[in-house]
Amino acid sequence: MTHSRFTRATPVLVAVAFFSAACGGSSETELDERYAQMALHDGYWRTDIDSPDLPVTITVINDMHIDLASRRATVYAQAKALGQVVSPPQVGPGECTESPTGETVCYHPNAVYLNGSGEELLEADGNGEWWVKHSWVVDGEGYDNCELFPPSETYEDCMPVEGIWLEDARSMRVGTLPNGPYNERRPLLDTEPVTYEVVGYLSPTEEARRLTFDCVDEASMFDGQTRPCPTAP
Repeated sequence: MTHSRFTRATPVLVAVAFFSAACGGSSETELDERYAQMALHDGYWRTDIDSPDLPVTITVINDMHIDLASRRATVYAQAKALGQVVSPPQVGPGECTESPTGETVCYHPNAVYLNGSGEELLEADGNGEWWVKHSWVVDGEGYDNCELFPPSETYEDCMPVEGIWLEDARSMRVGTLPNGPYNERRPLLDTEPVTYEVVGYLSPTEEARRLTFDCVDEASMFDGQTRPCPTAP
């Protein structure tokens, strides 16, 4: 989920599959129209986070790809400090390294290696970087989520999550339902270009974090393509 956590108390992701009951009599055309604004989630999103718990500013990248035909949302995520990737650790499966603060950090369970080829690798070739991949089908199959941040020697807070499309036909909820933790992700249409909001909830009544991402004109490390930022319909 991309989903990032910056304190032990902060959540990550989630879901529920309720849509099939609501759509029993809907046509395929109506379903497609309902999900049309998923396209506004597609973009290269970046935000800076300052926290008293962190010695430096953390830059979080969510390189989000939307496949409208399958309703699959895929986020490739990194956390950077002073221009260097701090999460996921830049090591492969079964490997560990030392963080800038001297802690042992190991391969992230959701990490894939991207080099612009359009493929996800599990072995570094020197032409790319390791990214955390979170991918789910909206109102469909979920995935096992391990949080982006902080990097760790062991990752013990991973959990199965799903994603659902919300009633505003613009936002999605990703995480564990009905009680959380989960994130709500939505494009904000009152800016040009569109900005992107991720709100983390520990429970339906307890908000933990609210992040606003800007769209940036940068090539995706997945396929080397630079996509236009979404604009409000």
